[in-house]
Amino acid sequence: MTRTTYRCGRIRPAVTDLMSATLISAAGLLALTSLPAVAADITITTLPDLDVTASGTASATAPDAATRDATLANSLPGSFAVIPAEAFQNSRAFNIGDMIATVPGVYAQSRFGQAETKLSIRGSGLSRNFHMRGVKLSLDGLPINTSDGAGDFQQIDPLSLRHVEVLKGSNGFSDGVSMLGGEVRMESRTGRSDPGVTARAELGSYGFVRTHAGFGFVDGDRDGHLSATLSRTDGFRDHSAHDDRLFTGNLGWRLTDNVETRFYLGYDDLYQELPSALTLDQALNDPRSTAAGNITGDQRRDITAIRLANRWSVAMGDATTLEFGAWLLDKSLYHPIFQVLDNDYLDGGVQAKLTTGGRAIGLEHGLTFGVRLAGGETDARRYVNIGGSRGALTAEGTERGRTFEVWAEDAVAIAPDLTLIMGLQAMHARRGFDDAFLGDGDDSGEARYDELNPRLGLIWQATPDVQLYGNLARSAEPPTLSEINPSTAPGFADIEAQTAWTLEVGSRGHWGRLGYDVAVFESRLRDELQTFGTITGGTTTINADRTIHRGLEAAVDLTLTDALMLKTSYTWSDFRFDGDATYGDNALPGVPPHRLYAELRWEPLAGVWLAPHVEWVPVDYAVDNAESLDAPDYALLGLRAGWQPAPGVTLFLDGRNLTDETYVATTSVTTSANAASALFYPGDGASIYGGIAFRW
Repeated sequence: MTRTTYRCGRIRPAVTDLMSATLISAAGLLALTSLPAVAADITITTLPDLDVTASGTASATAPDAATRDATLANSLPGSFAVIPAEAFQNSRAFNIGDMIATVPGVYAQSRFGQAETKLSIRGSGLSRNFHMRGVKLSLDGLPINTSDGAGDFQQIDPLSLRHVEVLKGSNGFSDGVSMLGGEVRMESRTGRSDPGVTARAELGSYGFVRTHAGFGFVDGDRDGHLSATLSRTDGFRDHSAHDDRLFTGNLGWRLTDNVETRFYLGYDDLYQELPSALTLDQALNDPRSTAAGNITGDQRRDITAIRLANRWSVAMGDATTLEFGAWLLDKSLYHPIFQVLDNDYLDGGVQAKLTTGGRAIGLEHGLTFGVRLAGGETDARRYVNIGGSRGALTAEGTERGRTFEVWAEDAVAIAPDLTLIMGLQAMHARRGFDDAFLGDGDDSGEARYDELNPRLGLIWQATPDVQLYGNLARSAEPPTLSEINPSTAPGFADIEAQTAWTLEVGSRGHWGRLGYDVAVFESRLRDELQTFGTITGGTTTINADRTIHRGLEAAVDLTLTDALMLKTSYTWSDFRFDGDATYGDNALPGVPPHRLYAELRWEPLAGVWLAPHVEWVPVDYAVDNAESLDAPDYALLGLRAGWQPAPGVTLFLDGRNLTDETYVATTSVTTSANAASALFYPGDGASIYGGIAFRW
């Protein structure tokens, strides 16, 4: 395996100014905390005290999973999940699917490797099998997505995380998210949450090797956490080797009892070979193969990225908190595919959110105001692919993305057990391209999008243990730069923003030993974005007319005995065209209509556990708009086990697809397919992973 390292591009002053502006404004905002409160006809509601002076785990910039779960349950009129790291880290937690795929409503299937995952929540980005769209990814409260809305996963190290939140659909609204799929929020470990030294080593099938080390410290008002993860695998398929180096670090400082800041650094150096999609026959009968062109063209993705971020929390009274921060991403991509893509990205932004509580016109209010400005540029070049090396230049230019969002939300206690949530988000977005390769014509252009997205929700605390909820909201997603400036056609594409109205109702709570969260939803979409591959190897994107996404999501946990727990999740997805002139009411391709996950966890002795589990897709599902070709159903059996032989020592085993089923993990999609269509990505065969983790 040949490895080539490419340096990150220079940090341009235009984007570093965003970081500077945040740091400069921070000094002024610190002074606000010492000013007396302004008298008004509003009585401030006292919130639960937060001990920000203790040297334990409490942190204003890094809340723990239990705090977030309780906060969200009282503020979100819809379905969500908070997943502590302990739920996935005692296994081969390698990609985002390993962390959240068991959450109902989430489709997160790996094509191969760590960064190549198809992520869809409630049908978001159904046709995208690369550079995710339709879901906001955030790390430590700040976006991972670039300013055009596209997202990748290589910056995420599951072993460095404290917990993960899945805020489905409009339930990311309080963070200003207007994407159909909602938000996936990840919080990093800090010195307060994880002091001391951690070390981990793993081995597994198909040449999988991973090592990890972390160190957290607390020193009075300061704390920090550093971690490094090295991973390598040959991959299940031909030409699917992966080699990655990830470093993450953060440093927190409590300047006063009311003010905390935290700085973040992330570095990633990824080498990922890319096997091809296969025909259905190849996927089922020769799943480890890949197209010869992927090997001769050395198709791969090499990424070197540095991410810097800063986050502040300022308590400005008993019930008022200001959070603000900035982020900056400097990334280089060397990407031999149908041609060699050689891109340098510089992307970043600033955001602020004010939350406060008070009493007005006889009612208690919880108010949120937020603003976010994100922008970036990509120096994009394409070359003829000669065995993975650059040939003649075929395209060159600068892609520009700008997105400005502002939002407000009011949670009104209209009765002791009934809360009304009202919100409004406004978005202004620009997408532009300045063509510098004019031999084939000038493809320069710019598009502007302006959207207004309201939201209305209710939470009813029917009993102390049961909530009923519902919400109606609008979402809007402008196209990403790769969609509006396609590689396969000249000119700037005429593509509309995807919009939708979504109604969701459900209930969560517990009865004795049973806990549950069940929701149903229906989204009415206009101009849904569909991206298809072309015979040249590039992509093109179109707007569908009217489509409908509806579904049911159910998560149930049942404690059978003190030593035995059953965990299940079920997703029903009915995504289809709505009277389309060509496809009628056909199903939208790319996601199975039914998916069931069940796990039975047995803890026979203290520090010992066994957890057999099954993933079942019981019916075939379409891979093209015409419904002419299906991906087959499958059932996978797995087993996780662990043992803690001594304090601070954990041994674990993770067995997957133990029956060695040949199956299709995920697919690309097209308008009309046949037996010769290469759209299928087979899943891994039977595999075993094991490791040991230490903590001092």
